[in-house]
Amino acid sequence: MNIHSTSKALFYSSFERSLYLLQLDETHHRANGPSMLIVSLDKQFEVLDTVGNKQLTYSLLIPSGVPITIKTNRAQAAICYLKNTGSDFKKLIPLMANQIKIDSKNSLFSHVKFEELIRAQAKAVWRDSPKACDVLQQLDELINTFDALHNRNINYQADARMIKVIDIITKNLTLNISVNEMAKEVGLSTSRLSQLFRAETGTSVRTFRLWQRVFFTARCLQSGMSLTDAAITAGFADYGQFFRVYKEMGGRLPGKAKIQTIIKAG
Repeated sequence: MNIHSTSKALFYSSFERSLYLLQLDETHHRANGPSMLIVSLDKQFEVLDTVGNKQLTYSLLIPSGVPITIKTNRAQAAICYLKNTGSDFKKLIPLMANQIKIDSKNSLFSHVKFEELIRAQAKAVWRDSPKACDVLQQLDELINTFDALHNRNINYQADARMIKVIDIITKNLTLNISVNEMAKEVGLSTSRLSQLFRAETGTSVRTFRLWQRVFFTARCLQSGMSLTDAAITAGFADYGQFFRVYKEMGGRLPGKAKIQTIIKAG
């Protein structure tokens, strides 16, 4: 199918990362969401900095929790939602050429190194619709290879206790396991767990769980469920709660996309 088709969308997901290829609306807005690398396959994105200057780029790295408004020019794009532990984001920051300050507190990062290679591989995924295992393995290799080629090859180690908390959340998405229960499980006070979790993931336990439920909803759609049934299966109280969360994350659910998943993490 032609790369400029407006009807095609692809969604690949595991418990570690998700990759969504689609044609964006004229303006892409989110109030909140996980860290992501977004790469245009055709037209440049436009972002306004704090003094009103228009910054043009084919790629943007967006931190967890940062609200964004991007003029996309209806670009065909690949959105990569990065690893939950924050390790991908830490590896990618030094590979971004520019920093764009968008308000008094927040910045985006633009012009990723090896941008043309990333765009070429994303176009190939769009064209060929390969299997999820191949796409997500290629994505993992890209991030780690770029890190090594940048002569850093730093092994980012997330806090083992936070990895365990993330594992508890992602394996029990339909349950509202309390922060207090998880804190006891990893030998921390509730306040200390909340502090470390935000430092590791960029958000609160509650918000993180809601984001993961959105991704799980998308994975449930692969089995042919209705959107409402998928949202409830993922742990949302009802469709209305799901709708509010996914709108905050950018408002684009791959309900009509070709969905491929890897249920087992890794």
